Amino acid sequence: MIYLPDYYNVVNLAAKQAREKGIKAPFMGGDGWDSSDLDLKAVDGGFFTNHYFAKDRGRKFRTL
Repeated sequence: MIYLPDYYNVVNLAAKQAREKGIKAPFMGGDGWDSSDLDLKAVDGGFFTNHYFAKDRGRKFRTL
């Protein structure tokens, strides 16, 4: 597991470079990943956390 707590634009670059170097470990990050511009191919199998509100019933959990 590689913890990469940065914004999606940095995550896209770092994860892509790591994959190109043969690193296969999953990535984990924070709410900076929550973007439609996140490179899902580069972070495939990864996880990120975001803000939580107990009364919010509309959001679903998923892996990338």
